[in-house]
Amino acid sequence: MYRYSAGIELDESEPAFKNTIFQPTVGGDFTFVNSSYNSVYGLIESNWTHVDTIFNYNITVPANTTGTVKLPTDTLDNIKINGVAYIPGRTNVNGVKFVKYEEGKAIFNVQSGKYNFTSEIK
Repeated sequence: MYRYSAGIELDESEPAFKNTIFQPTVGGDFTFVNSSYNSVYGLIESNWTHVDTIFNYNITVPANTTGTVKLPTDTLDNIKINGVAYIPGRTNVNGVKFVKYEEGKAIFNVQSGKYNFTSEIK
């Protein structure tokens, strides 16, 4: 459940969740998921809601680790990171680095900490 619905995934190139891949699966009858995994580095959290077209995603990345967020979205125009609008073309917002847009997902690299992402999924 934590791997598919919550999207807490091991990055095989970084053992023991040194880098966590966050890629939640949105759809079906689920409108929210709250999940966590206690790694050797600390608690990893992945919590999301999807109401109407708004996807709200909260994650926790443990100290001394990193994360790769694969945020489901239909457009880069309506993404907010910790309440700040992401402007397409910018590579860094509040310490969150935009990597690319691929297959309906905006991909970001993050450092340890707590993050809130908001996007639009129709």
